[in-house]
Amino acid sequence: MSKFDQIKWDERYSSQTFSSVEPPPWLETFRTWLIPDGLGLDIASGSGRIALWLASFGLNVTAIDISEVALNLVSANAEKHGFTIETMVVDLDELILPVGGFDVITCFHYWQPDLFTIICDSLKPGGIFMAEIFTEPNLERHEHPSAQYLAETGKLKRVCDSLETICYEEGWLDENSLARIVARKYNFLLD
Repeated sequence: MSKFDQIKWDERYSSQTFSSVEPPPWLETFRTWLIPDGLGLDIASGSGRIALWLASFGLNVTAIDISEVALNLVSANAEKHGFTIETMVVDLDELILPVGGFDVITCFHYWQPDLFTIICDSLKPGGIFMAEIFTEPNLERHEHPSAQYLAETGKLKRVCDSLETICYEEGWLDENSLARIVARKYNFLLD
């Protein structure tokens, strides 16, 4: 991402004041997979809807985004809900994560294929990855996001092939062309 991207997202979030703790409805099905007191990471967090949802289960959550304005919203909203969420301004083109460091990682509405290899490596054994990504057919009905932020059909599942897929769906979902995945890093001691 660039300084231009940071400015664009800062401007977008400067008019927002509140973020819901409610996740996308489809995600609620998988809340029993979350480990209270575990370590969670929300990538491209925006105003923090997913980070707040993770924190509501007792996870220790870090929210990362290129927009400091968005992350200030995350902190303010977390405080309103009685949560503490660590925030970090990060250019995702330069992201380095610890190997095997997280119990759950989420990434919603941000596509950068090389990032998903890093995500898979950064899960602890048994860790859960949850994502929802716009796919290329979305341009048939919507002008945004632009093509560079759209996954090819089937690509999300392919870049997560080192994980055990718990749920995968792709197609026109909620008026957008999306790919959704919930996957678990193999735990060879238990699997």
